[in-house]
Amino acid sequence: RLAAEGLGARGRERHVHQAEDVVLADYADRLRLLLERLSARPAGEEPWESLRQAFRAVASDDSGHRDAMSKRLRMMAEAPTVAARSLLLQSMWEHDLAELLSSRVQDADHESPSPELLAAAALAAMRASIQQWLADPSIDLPTRVDLCFELMGKGLGSGHRRRSTGT
Repeated sequence: RLAAEGLGARGRERHVHQAEDVVLADYADRLRLLLERLSARPAGEEPWESLRQAFRAVASDDSGHRDAMSKRLRMMAEAPTVAARSLLLQSMWEHDLAELLSSRVQDADHESPSPELLAAAALAAMRASIQQWLADPSIDLPTRVDLCFELMGKGLGSGHRRRSTGT
């Protein structure tokens, strides 16, 4: 599309980088907010429930920005490099979430999801929630988050042990 508009290689590259900057500008702030919300959850709470509540809180902040989120997703569809960079940033989120979760989850065994699995599943639930909400805004984003986390939690929400809090 950009070539059809008469942009040369440098112009296309500059346009893509500008699109990335616009679309991904608040990722660091959103991660910080998510980690703060997760850190504030009670120590004895199930890790999956802590994730659900933290993502729900962030979704509550995002729910008034449907048009902006819709524009972002359209930009990602038009610029695969933006989508790729978004996924790269989300993989970093997974790492940071898993690191924070590691204090809440006992050593993983074959029957317990690891902090890495919980973090990856939580991000997948959030992505699905956003896509569903954009397709049908009749159910608000925080409710969509609850629904996706509940469905995924049926397989992940039980069976893992919490780390002893010493009480």
